[in-house]
Amino acid sequence: MYRISVTTLEKFRRMIDNVSDWDTEASLIESLTGKFKGTDKTRLGGAFHKIIELDYRLNGSLTVDGITFTPEQARPAIDYRNAHPGMVHEVPVQKIYYTRHMELLVSGRADGIEGIEVHDAKTKFAYPGWGEYYASYQWRFYLDMLEANMFWYDVFEIRGYKETRPDGTFDAQIIPHEPFPCLRDANLSTDVQNLAEEFAKFITIKNYNHLLKEVK
Repeated sequence: MYRISVTTLEKFRRMIDNVSDWDTEASLIESLTGKFKGTDKTRLGGAFHKIIELDYRLNGSLTVDGITFTPEQARPAIDYRNAHPGMVHEVPVQKIYYTRHMELLVSGRADGIEGIEVHDAKTKFAYPGWGEYYASYQWRFYLDMLEANMFWYDVFEIRGYKETRPDGTFDAQIIPHEPFPCLRDANLSTDVQNLAEEFAKFITIKNYNHLLKEVK
C-alpha cells in the first residue's frame, strides 16, 4: 500500500487536464518527492492560514512565521475565525482506495470542519476563478473521505502584492470573497475512484513506484 496526498492527486488531475503551463510532469514529481520548498507567496499564504487556525490576538501588527501583517491585513483572518467559533481546524483525513494496480492510502488535512460541512481557506494573488475551484478534485476527495455533502472554498484575495521585505512586511490588501460552495452529486464517489485508478496506472506505467511512500 502506498500513501499519497490529496494535494498530489489534484496536481496529477491538473497535469492530465493541462490546466496551465506550470501543471507539468516535473511539477508532479516535485510533489511526489517533496522537493518543492515554497515561495514568498506560499509562505505568506501559510502564515495567513495560521492566523485563522490559532488563537492570535490583534494588538497592532502581527508577525507569524517571519511574515508581518498590519492590523488591516490580519483583520480578514481574525474576522473569519471569529465568525466560525465552532469550527475544528486542521483535521487529518484518510481513506484507502483499491485500484487495479495498487492500494492507495489517500491522506489530507481539512482546513476546517463545521458541523457536517468542510471548509478550505484559500489565499489567491489574483481575482479567483470559480470554475477552477469547481473543476478541482480536492473538494471531491474530502467529501468522499468524510462522507459529507457540502464543501466551501473560503477565498481571500491578496491584491497588490509584489514582494515580502527582509523585515517580513509587505504591501497588499487582503480581501475576503463570498464563500464558494461545492455540493456532492451522484457521481462523486465514482469520479474520485476513477482518478485514483488513472493515477495508479500512470505511476505503474512510468515506473514511479519508488517515488511513493510505502505503508506497511
